[in-house]
Amino acid sequence: SRAARAEARLRARPGIREAAVAEVEVAPGRRELVGYAVTVPGAPDTDGWSLTAALTAALPAGEAPAAVVPVPELPRTRAGKLDRDALPLPAPADRTAPRRSGGGKGYRGKGGGSGGVAESESFLGCGTVAVGVPSAAVAALLTDKLWPGSTDVSAVPTPYDSLFRVLYLFEWAAFGLGVAWLLFGAVVTARQRRPVGLSVAAHLAVFWLLASWWPQDNLYRTTRRADWYAQTWLVFVFNIALMVSAAIVVRFLTWQPRVRKRL
Repeated sequence: SRAARAEARLRARPGIREAAVAEVEVAPGRRELVGYAVTVPGAPDTDGWSLTAALTAALPAGEAPAAVVPVPELPRTRAGKLDRDALPLPAPADRTAPRRSGGGKGYRGKGGGSGGVAESESFLGCGTVAVGVPSAAVAALLTDKLWPGSTDVSAVPTPYDSLFRVLYLFEWAAFGLGVAWLLFGAVVTARQRRPVGLSVAAHLAVFWLLASWWPQDNLYRTTRRADWYAQTWLVFVFNIALMVSAAIVVRFLTWQPRVRKRL
C-alpha cells in the first residue's frame, strides 16, 4: 500500500529511530497520508520539513505523505504494538510542510495559512456583491407582483410607515445575502473543520435564516387572520424551520471533535 511504501522509506532515513505512516482525516471529507518519526537527538535533517521534502523527492507523485511530524514516541497498545488509531493529528497549517514555489511570500499551500483564509473571504465578498445585490433588487421588484399590497403602508401613520419601509429594505438585503451565501459560503463553512453533514446543514441553515424573511413576512401580511390553514402552514414551514436552523448553527458553533489530540 502507499502508506506501507512511504513508511518503509521514512524508516530507512538516517537518524530515524521509529516511523509510521497513516492515512488520517486532516479536514472534513479529506484524508491524506501523514508520517510520524521518532528521531535520534541531534541527527541532521530530521526536522519535519526536511523529512517531508526527502520523501516527496524519493516517492512517486501521490505516494509521499502530505507532512512528516516528528514525535517523541509512537503510541503503543498494551501488547506493545503500534496503535495507529492513537496517532495524533497534525496541527492545522503545519509549518513542517515543505514550501512550494509560486506562492509568493508566506505561501503555505492549498487552503492553508492566511492565504487560504484571505482567498475564501475575498471569494465570498465578491460573490456577495455580484449575486447578493442583484438578488436583493429582484426581490424588491417582485414583492408587489407576488404579494400585491403586502408593502402598502398608506394606512400606517407617520413615522411608523417609514420604519416599515426600512424593514422591507432589510428583508430584501437579507434575501440577497442569503442567496450569495448559498452559492459562495460553502468554502467558509468547510474551513471550520466540522463533520461534512454538520457543515452542509449549517450552510443551509444560515441561508434559511437570511433568505426566508422576505417570503415569510409578505405571506403573513397577505394572509387573513382567520385562515387557520394558511396560518398553521406558515408557522410550520417558516417559524419552526427558523428555530431548527438556529439550533443547527448553535450545534455547529459548539461542536468539539472527539478525535485524537493534535500536536
